Amino acid sequence: MPEIVEVKIMSEYINKVCRNKYFTNVKKSDISKNSKIILPFSKFKIQSESYGKELKLILKENKKIINIYFNLGMCGYWQMMKKDNIKKHTHLLFECNDNVLGFVDPRRFGTWRIGSDWSNNRGISVDSWIYEMNLFLKYLNCAINHQSCVKIFNQPIYKLMLNQKYFNGIGNYLRSEILYRADINPFLPAKQAISSHLINVMKQVIKESYELGGGQLKDWNNPFGADEKNFNEWIQCYGKLDKIKDSGRRFWFNPKYRKYYE
Repeated sequence: MPEIVEVKIMSEYINKVCRNKYFTNVKKSDISKNSKIILPFSKFKIQSESYGKELKLILKENKKIINIYFNLGMCGYWQMMKKDNIKKHTHLLFECNDNVLGFVDPRRFGTWRIGSDWSNNRGISVDSWIYEMNLFLKYLNCAINHQSCVKIFNQPIYKLMLNQKYFNGIGNYLRSEILYRADINPFLPAKQAISSHLINVMKQVIKESYELGGGQLKDWNNPFGADEKNFNEWIQCYGKLDKIKDSGRRFWFNPKYRKYYE
């Protein structure tokens, strides 16, 4: 968390609350280990875009532009707040009159950097791929057949789906729901599990989660106020069925496939 759906929703929220507003300053909390941001202008607008699990702030003053790229970590989110009521764990804030746009990150895993492009260690965002299903499958099949990727695609599909080079935007709850609803053995080697059926289910799960307002789990809440109950009722697998430990996190899956787990 947050995954592709939640990052997209956060970006849309930023665009809504920042529309027609001018910001005058940026401040970093003393305890954040991220770099301080020094701006070459004093009055600027903010827009946002998302791409997989990354979020970008576009700061503009006339023709001057600075892009700041964010990894939201485990539970980072954005909120417009009053200056006299700033939330605890707000580690970066942009001032606008009596308001601030703040990056709130209780666990401090979120990071930011000034740059000119999305991270080069991530692949194309899955929402870019899945609307061109054949293109996505072609990309994956080329990787599968490449000698340097043999070991990667021999991994179980549940592990590969967290590899942001191939499934940029997929995280823990989405992979569980996708594999469960596709009725795919999550312990199959990825090269056997990848199919048009898997990609179609991925597309549908992402669409449904977005329409419900995203994964309102733990510390993340939809900034537009979506009904948490609807999302919890939509979840079929994550947090409800069988589970194993996977690199410090839990992976939830259909218990009928437990016998294939080594």
